[in-house]
Amino acid sequence: MPCTILVVDDDAQIRGLCRTTLEESGYLVTEAGNGQRALGAIQETTFDLIVLDLSMPDMDGFEFLKVVRATVPKLKIVVISG
Repeated sequence: MPCTILVVDDDAQIRGLCRTTLEESGYLVTEAGNGQRALGAIQETTFDLIVLDLSMPDMDGFEFLKVVRATVPKLKIVVISG
C-alpha cells in the first residue's frame, strides 16, 4: 500500500507541484489550502507524512504544528517555506 502524504500550503501552485512530484513517485497525496482544512483531513485520514508550509494566513504552520504534535505526536512532518 502506498504511503499517504498531506500537502499543506496556501499557494495552489506549490501544492500542485508537490502533488505531481509525489504522485509520480507512487505516493497518495491529499492537499489542504490552510491549517484548518488540514486538521479536518487529519481527522478523516491517517497520513504517513505531512509536507507543511510555515507561512500561511489565519493558522500558520507553527500553530498547526502545535495542534498536530498534541494530537498525533508521532506523525512525520516536513516543513517548507518560500
